[in-house]
Amino acid sequence: MKRIKLFTSLLIMNIQIYAGTVDEPFSAKSVALWNGFSALTCEHGCMNPASLNMSRIISISSLKTPPDITHHAFLAALPQKKWRLQVEGLVSDYGLLKDFITQHVFSAKKWRLGVAAKTSLRQILSLGLKMNYSGLRIDNWKSSALTLDAGFRTQLKTGKAGLGVSIRNINLHHSENSDRLTQFLVFGVYYRPFYLPGVFSLDVDNYSGLRGVLGLELEPIEKFKIYLSNSSDYNNLQTGSIYQNFISGFGIGFQLNWIGYAFTFGSRNLGQGGWIKGVTLSKTLKNS
Repeated sequence: MKRIKLFTSLLIMNIQIYAGTVDEPFSAKSVALWNGFSALTCEHGCMNPASLNMSRIISISSLKTPPDITHHAFLAALPQKKWRLQVEGLVSDYGLLKDFITQHVFSAKKWRLGVAAKTSLRQILSLGLKMNYSGLRIDNWKSSALTLDAGFRTQLKTGKAGLGVSIRNINLHHSENSDRLTQFLVFGVYYRPFYLPGVFSLDVDNYSGLRGVLGLELEPIEKFKIYLSNSSDYNNLQTGSIYQNFISGFGIGFQLNWIGYAFTFGSRNLGQGGWIKGVTLSKTLKNS
C-alpha cells in the first residue's frame, strides 16, 4: 500500500491536477526531452499537433514520478492519404492516500483521452488540431475538462531547419467544481547541422512565465538515438549540493530500433524532487 502524507499529495496534485501542463510526461521520449522538440515531427506526446508524423504506429508507455506516482499511456496513429489521425490515452495513479486526522484512506487518479488530426500543404506547411478530454478523481470527488490544442509548423524543403507555433488548452468546457486550465503558447525551432548526426531544438513557452527547453537528438549509429535536454525552470535552484545544482533540470534518454520495434528509455531531473523515469515500447506498422 502506498501511503504518503496528505499535504504532500495534494501539493503534487495541485501542480499536475489535469492533463495539459507544460511538463506533463506522456512517453519516455517526452520525459527525456522535457516535452521539447515541438517543431520537429514526433511519434509520442507531441506538444504541437502539427508535428505528428505520417507513420502508422502503436505504442505503450509506463512512467514513474516522485513520490511513487505511476503513469500508463497508449497511442495509436492511423495515417490516411491526406490526414494523420492519432488517438492517445493516459492514466495516472497517485496510489492510496491517508488523511492522518480522520484516518480515512482513499485513492486519487487522473486520466486523459486525446484525438489529434494533422494535414500538410505542399510538404512545407502542416496544420494540426487536438481535442483533449481529461479528468480527476479524488475519493468521491470528480472533475473534468474539455480543451483544444492547435498549431502549425513549417520547414525548409531540405528538412535542415523548421519552426512551429502552438496554443494549448483552449478551454471548451469544464465542470462546475473545476477551474479553467492554463492556456499557453509554445514556440519551437530546430536545426540539423551538416557536421553532426543529430538535431538541435529550442522551445519557449509562457505556461508560468517564460521558460526555455534546449534539446539535442543524436544518432551516432543507425537505429540508435541519444536524447539530451535542459529546462531553464531548474537552473537557479540552490540545493546545497554541487552535484544537484549541476544536474537539476537535465533530461537524458535513448532509443533502440529493431525490426520495426522501438524501445525508449527517458529520465529527467527535478532537483531535490528526484528523477522521473519512463519506458516506451512502440511498433511501426506498414501503411496500407
